[in-house]
Amino acid sequence: MRIWVCVLDPFDEIKIAKAILESLTNVVPNLHELQTILQNIQQSLKGKKFLLILDDVWEENSAKWEQLKDCLQCGSSGSRTLVTTRKEIAANAIGCIDIYKIGQLSAEDSWLLFSQIAFFGWSNGERGPFEDIGKKIVSRCKGLPLAVKTLGSLLFTKKSKTEWQTIMDSEVWELENAEVDIFPHLWLSYNDLSPPLRQCFSYCAIFSRDHLIIKEKLIKSWMAHGYLKETSRKDMERIGEEYFQNLASRSFFQDINIDKFSYISYTCKMHDIVHDFAQYIRRDECFSMEVCSSVELSMESVNKEARYSRIVLAEGSLPGCFYDVKKLRGLIVESKRDSALTTVLPILVNELTCLRSLDLSYCKIREIPSTISQLIHLRQLDLSFNSELKLLPEALCELYNLQTLDIHRCRNLEKLPLGIGKLVNLREAFSLEDLESLNLLQGLLVLECLGNVGNINGAKQAQLKKKKGINTMHFTFDGEEGDWRVSHGEQLLEVLETPPNLEFLDILHYEGTVFPSWIMSLTNLKRIVLDDFNNCEKLPPLGKLPFLERLGLWGMKRLKMLGVEFLGIETSSQHGISSADAAFPKLTSLVLGSLEEWEEWNEHKWRRRYYQFYNPPMSLFTLDLGLPKIEVGGTTRLPSPEDVRI
Repeated sequence: MRIWVCVLDPFDEIKIAKAILESLTNVVPNLHELQTILQNIQQSLKGKKFLLILDDVWEENSAKWEQLKDCLQCGSSGSRTLVTTRKEIAANAIGCIDIYKIGQLSAEDSWLLFSQIAFFGWSNGERGPFEDIGKKIVSRCKGLPLAVKTLGSLLFTKKSKTEWQTIMDSEVWELENAEVDIFPHLWLSYNDLSPPLRQCFSYCAIFSRDHLIIKEKLIKSWMAHGYLKETSRKDMERIGEEYFQNLASRSFFQDINIDKFSYISYTCKMHDIVHDFAQYIRRDECFSMEVCSSVELSMESVNKEARYSRIVLAEGSLPGCFYDVKKLRGLIVESKRDSALTTVLPILVNELTCLRSLDLSYCKIREIPSTISQLIHLRQLDLSFNSELKLLPEALCELYNLQTLDIHRCRNLEKLPLGIGKLVNLREAFSLEDLESLNLLQGLLVLECLGNVGNINGAKQAQLKKKKGINTMHFTFDGEEGDWRVSHGEQLLEVLETPPNLEFLDILHYEGTVFPSWIMSLTNLKRIVLDDFNNCEKLPPLGKLPFLERLGLWGMKRLKMLGVEFLGIETSSQHGISSADAAFPKLTSLVLGSLEEWEEWNEHKWRRRYYQFYNPPMSLFTLDLGLPKIEVGGTTRLPSPEDVRI
């Protein structure tokens, strides 16, 4: 059994034990007592061999490790615990037997790593004049991989020897301040940023170490704090995307994961040294605190001029001194106990009236106080994953500056305030009628349960075609059968004219027999997923879409064949195929699954064209018919009717 846990600082044995148990069971434990959690770990590990990684350990007090160490004695012979740390005293405190000190990169490896980044795409002739000065710069990185990567990313954008020499001659290398001395490579890259980019990077000091940052949420925070200035050509989201990519290219972000199928979920992390650097920059503006009933906090550790804070509520309430930070602009609240925020939230919204962003996700909130209307400057409010929240107060509709209201995964939310349409600056929305005046909507729009709540008049009123900022849409019907649902679904989808710049489209549980007329007008589409269609027997000519890269067809229960009408090409009586341009010119992935009545490819029509249809960039073809999957890479052959006969 393999378990990986990031320990971080400050040390929290309950959090570590929970992380171990979650890794073992794949279930988030709803437990709060350490002994109960440890008992569950013992039950999961008893008699089994395991490898436990405790990553980034800082705690030097050996007494704090005793209970966890005792719990781990239940594993079978051969079990091991591996600890990573920057402090040898921490390794000794946990009881490590063998200590391996990781050395720096060799000069040769440092240069190789640097060259791969700084000279990416350069010819040998172009890089030649820069190599001598480049090797001198690399020698100053002292074999630290992060330093090599950061400077390589910085110099990749510099195309003159003068710029390289400026980096080499910078006074940053000579700084003697102990706190600054470990960041010289980061200072060089940071100083090269524009002022708005510096703000966007250093804002990340508000997060905890090893925090999984959601890119879209981060950009909304940048918007809330005024770091992104809209222009006549670019909206704030587009500028934020460019800023994010700029920072990532300079190694300020790492571990960037993209869901290639949905094109929606982007996450990243910060190297702990980069995070330390951000906190150093914002040391007078940003602070974190954990509130326990046994801990008394004073304003000696909190600057009244601070702008950003992250607080962890273990129990009790916030100390009164916290509310003296009247200029607080951004606040992230984490609650460890179910009732920890009940008494705190009303006071918080009364006192911190300068807030621009407020993150209350995962806080087990049951009620939002009506006094939230006092947060008149609020632009970002995250209430997501509060499953016990049932109502939102009408007073929330007085927050006219609100740009983002995140309530996804609030599964018991019964209804929205009647005045939700007054939030004209919202860039996200909730019901069909609410969409009418919200023409600033951006990114993803999800319309769920259309069969139950969708109405034709509301769909017309939504005016989706005016929402130019939306590039991704998910239509989800309720999936229940019935003749009225067939006609209702067809009418509803037809009048929901989609935004003109749509790139990604998903339609799920559709009961109709025909497709909306607008689908072929979406010439910018890059991905289509059609899932669980009970009645459709024919597909529109999707092969005509010029930029379509990914196509998924799942659960098309009555689809029997794929022919030239699907490719979108003309036929002739003599040859059956026209000489028109190849269908699907940009397709890279076609996925077919659970096609219960599919009988044939219409062999002669497909085989005469597949060299055009499946030439590169087509890289993956997958059939999932309840048979072993067939994957054909490259262009060598297409599955034959014998392969797919049912």
